[in-house]
Amino acid sequence: VYMADRQARGFSAALIAFPCAFDQCPANGSALDGTLPFTSGSDPSTFDLSTPSSAYWSEVDGVVNRAASYGLVVLFDPTELYGFMPTLRNNGPTKCYNYGVYLGNRYKNFPNIIWHHANDFQTWNTSSTDNNLIHQVMLGIASVDPNHLQTVELNYNFSYGNQDTLLNGVMTMDAAYTYYGTYDCVLQAYASSPTLPVYLVEANYEGENDTGGLPGPAGPYVLREQAYWTLTSGGVGQIWGNKDIYAFDPYWKSSLDSPGALQIAGINNLF
Repeated sequence: VYMADRQARGFSAALIAFPCAFDQCPANGSALDGTLPFTSGSDPSTFDLSTPSSAYWSEVDGVVNRAASYGLVVLFDPTELYGFMPTLRNNGPTKCYNYGVYLGNRYKNFPNIIWHHANDFQTWNTSSTDNNLIHQVMLGIASVDPNHLQTVELNYNFSYGNQDTLLNGVMTMDAAYTYYGTYDCVLQAYASSPTLPVYLVEANYEGENDTGGLPGPAGPYVLREQAYWTLTSGGVGQIWGNKDIYAFDPYWKSSLDSPGALQIAGINNLF
């Protein structure tokens, strides 16, 4: 239902986290049917990255293929840090690298993937250990998968991927992340080195006001500003979010035709 609706409204991608252990996701990191992503361990604090579960990842395959059938690129986050930073830390750099190799080998021939790493990576510039763990996953993917772009979502409330110089050479698409005027962050990323395409990975979601910087919940005007500022400052696209939909709250279906979603067609047609 979600993918068909988004295709009909002119969306071209969906950001999806596998595995996931925050918000509406099961706290143990399982799929909704209880299947765990790894055969060794029972939750993110005990998972062994060297034991991927074929049953779980087959379910992921199905989601990625379903997205392709609706013309959607999957921004695929295999390093969701709210739940799985402890997993990466407990496993160490070698297992993180090999986890990347596993992902790269499994998905290198899927046509509709962009690797999207490390949502809200608050420790990238304060912990060289944490930063290296993400780097190792990315290196592992790159070692076997030359077909897909890789990007990273750094820290709120203002960041872009090229600021993390450790990732130079393995990051092939930049992601601007800001809760301020999007033109500023996007333009800085656009002008940064090495030269990479940049998109807006996150700004104010429809119905949210996370930083309290808006007079009220983000509505159509704010969403248009964010989109126009991005696309006139060098950005190749933007992620649009809605607070009811991103975690599939119980009432998410009633928000599919929200004002922000209806504006996407107009933005696409204009640009």
